[in-house]
Amino acid sequence: MIEIYGSCNLRGYKKALKNFLNFVLKKEKNSKFKKIFIIFTNDNKIRKLNKKFLNKDEKTDVLSFEINDIGEIYVNVDFAKRLGNFSYYVAFYSLHGLLHLMGYEHKIKSKEKEMFYKQEEYMKLWKF
Repeated sequence: MIEIYGSCNLRGYKKALKNFLNFVLKKEKNSKFKKIFIIFTNDNKIRKLNKKFLNKDEKTDVLSFEINDIGEIYVNVDFAKRLGNFSYYVAFYSLHGLLHLMGYEHKIKSKEKEMFYKQEEYMKLWKF
């Protein structure tokens, strides 16, 4: 269900991330998507996507898009590197994007609060 694209120098990382995110999907009982693509990107590319699709001329940590039954999550690895723990923050932002695809959003405060709670609880299970 989950496919990951982009380079990562950590051996076994993509497999661990894929297993983690599939676990979350199963736990959330969310079968809305045929496929979900996680795409590792950088500051420059995510800024262009943010400007093109959200009309925001700024870099960000993660973007999620839904196209019919396909989900796309763009994770800014430059952002994760700057925070110091690459493996943790790439997983964190991938999870954050996944929760957005499942309907959690910042605009509705109760949904945002629930998303942040779930994010914290799931990240306690992340191991790499």
